[in-house]
Amino acid sequence: MAGHAAFLAYLNHYFEHAFGIPKSLLPAFAYALPPVETTLGFLLVFGLFTRFSLIAGSLAMLCLGHRH
Repeated sequence: MAGHAAFLAYLNHYFEHAFGIPKSLLPAFAYALPPVETTLGFLLVFGLFTRFSLIAGSLAMLCLGHRH
């Protein structure tokens, strides 16, 4: 809701110690993540391409993995 710049700033802070996404790819990741999550959510809710949606969602969550 606050815009792409605020979301990118949040991701930069969140991924300081994460292992999934290199800092150089964060701007592209920040643009791609919301529509990917929305699409996968709709597919799951409507029961379409369920296996693909679950695998893709799992991969997205792995990229969002965080370690300290």
